[in-house]
Amino acid sequence: MEPVEKFTKKGPVIIGFGTRGQEGQLREAGAQRVFFHPDQLSDFIREAGMYLRPGDILLMVQPGILKAREFETLYKACDKDLLFQVVGRDPLPLKTLKHFSEFRKVKPVGVATEMVQLTGRPRTIDYTVEQANAIIRLWHEKPKRKPAEVTDLAKTILGLGEEVELKTTWVRDLVIKFVGSARRDKPDHWNGIEND
Repeated sequence: MEPVEKFTKKGPVIIGFGTRGQEGQLREAGAQRVFFHPDQLSDFIREAGMYLRPGDILLMVQPGILKAREFETLYKACDKDLLFQVVGRDPLPLKTLKHFSEFRKVKPVGVATEMVQLTGRPRTIDYTVEQANAIIRLWHEKPKRKPAEVTDLAKTILGLGEEVELKTTWVRDLVIKFVGSARRDKPDHWNGIEND
């Protein structure tokens, strides 16, 4: 990451922060530089004084991806002279942790882009009977594979991209759903999912 130029006569710079999928919306809304979550998050927060100047505007599509304390760190790095903006809304001068907490809830206006899921159950992953059978066979396979390896193979079977996170618990829950138990040894009664 390159630092923002610190010219004293140059006006405020609009700095965007979001996921790679949100970059287009940030640039369309006027961001001159964009930093990415989660790849550049730690550097962006730790070295905030290099990337933000007093008077700059921090533009976001989804402010909930940063914690209130992280907003406070960015604010202090700019000598308490930083405006915060969500796409489609006016910039706001925020000063306290309460303000930063409220800002995290602000939704963008006129945005049709990916939003990072921060809480709650994972999105539904669609699968066919054949895919479920293949994953369950891997789970019961001898010699046993590590659960993480089964999960990686399940991700391949489902055709999920690298950006989609598939957890071992999802695979285990799939096995429980169809087999009735997550035991690694195949039960005697189990002959695969029956097509109705």
